[in-house]
Amino acid sequence: MQANVTIDRRTALREIKQKLDLASVGYGAAGVTALGGLAISNPVLAIAGLAGAAAALENIQKLSQIVRALTAILDAFEDTQEIEYLTSLEVPDNGALDLLVKFLTARVNFAIALRSQGQAKITYREEKESLYRRNKSGGLKPWTPDHIHRLNEQEFFLRKYQKHLLGSSSRQRYRPIVKLLVLTGETRLGQHPEHLYVTIGQEKVLLLKKRISVYVVEEKQLVPFIEGFLAQKSKQA
Repeated sequence: MQANVTIDRRTALREIKQKLDLASVGYGAAGVTALGGLAISNPVLAIAGLAGAAAALENIQKLSQIVRALTAILDAFEDTQEIEYLTSLEVPDNGALDLLVKFLTARVNFAIALRSQGQAKITYREEKESLYRRNKSGGLKPWTPDHIHRLNEQEFFLRKYQKHLLGSSSRQRYRPIVKLLVLTGETRLGQHPEHLYVTIGQEKVLLLKKRISVYVVEEKQLVPFIEGFLAQKSKQA
C-alpha cells in the first residue's frame, strides 16, 4: 500500500474502506471464516497458493486494523482537534509505519504500529531488551521483527528523508513524535513489573525505553491513551 496523504479526513478513510471491501470480496462468497470481524473465504487458497493467500490475508488484516484505529480516532477527536494523518508509510528495510497521526492543534504527532499475534500475550524481558509472545499452548518465543527498533528507524527515516510529511515549517517538522505499539484484536499485554508502567490519563500502559521511548497499549486503550496524553500535555503548556 502506498502512503496516503490526507486532505479530507473522512474521504480518505472511505477510500481505505473501499480497498478493504474489494480485498474481502476477492475471496468469493464460500467457506467463510472470521478474521478480525471480516468475512474471509477459503477458495483462494487453492487458486493463489498458500503464499499468495497468506499475503492477501495479511493485507486484509492490516487494512482492517487501520480502518478501526482511524475511525476511533476521528470519532473521538475530529470535532475538537485539527488532525491530519498518513497511512502505510514505507521505510526501506524497516517495513511500513501504519499510521502517522498529526494533531496540529496540540502540536504533537503519534507514530502508530498496529500489530496482532492472535490470542498471544506479549511480554517484555528487560534482560533481553526484547518483546516475547506467549501462545495459548504456553510456549514463549521472541516476537520478531523487533517492533521497538522498527519504530525508531521509521521515525529516523521520516525526520531525515521525509521531512515534508511532518509539516511545511521547521517548527512543525521538529514536533515530538509519540511512538505507540498497539496490540490489536485478541492479542493482549502480559504482566510486567510495576516500574515498567506509567499512567496516562486513566490508562495504565507499558513504557519501554530502549534508546527510545515506546508506549505499548491494547487496542481498546488507544483513544483513552491519546486523550490522556493530550490532556497531560495541555496542563504542561
